[in-house]
Order: sequence, then C-alpha cells, then structure tokens
Amino acid sequence: MQSKAILALIWSRRDDSGIFSLEERESIRRHFLPTYLRGDFPFENEAYVAKPIYGREGEIVEIFDSFSNIIEKDEEDYYAGWQKVYQQYVEMPDKMVETWDGEYTGKMLVASFYQEDLVTHSNV
Repeated sequence: MQSKAILALIWSRRDDSGIFSLEERESIRRHFLPTYLRGDFPFENEAYVAKPIYGREGEIVEIFDSFSNIIEKDEEDYYAGWQKVYQQYVEMPDKMVETWDGEYTGKMLVASFYQEDLVTHSNV
C-alpha cells in the first residue's frame, strides 16, 4: 500500500471507536499528521504541504506558508498530475550523524513500506 490517501482515510476516521481501539486512536492522534484529500482542510493561518498520493521520498512536495503562498516547490513534474494529499506542515528537527566523511547535520526521515503477503500467519 503506497498511496498516501490511506493516511487521509485513517485521519478522517481517527475518532471512530467502531474501527480503532482507544490505544489505536491515541496513537493516531499522537503520530499522524492531519491529512486530507481536498484543499478544503482546516489549515487556516497555518503552513501546510501538498504531496502527490503516489509520490516517493519527498518528490514533488509543495510547501505553503500560512497565506497559501508556495514557499518551496520541487521543479520535477513527474507526479504533478496526480491527486494530492494535504498535510499540516511540521519542520523536521536537525539530526547529526557520523559519516565516512565526518559529521553531517541534516533531516532524518523514517519511513515504512508495506508489501502484501510478505508477512502472513503461515510464515510468522
């Protein structure tokens, strides 16, 4: 499941006790960014980002300021025609790591990828 649309679906149902347990609902509120499929989201006076639902590794992310002005945009246009998700903008903290060339300070992104049938009850 690579589509970021699932993030919007989970966010829209985050308070649904018929789907998620109390622990899961708390985890969603704590770890998920508010995510929407349309531009009619509640980010009034807040910075936000627009991402193609199938974009990968930060490609084609547009960052908007609190007045909806684009402040950063990838010039690549491969995913430009795809439907987008809109998320609250959160500045990633700096992280220092040791490399072969010495210390490097940058942003660290932890991501996951799900592949169907990779883990099943029969092979766990």
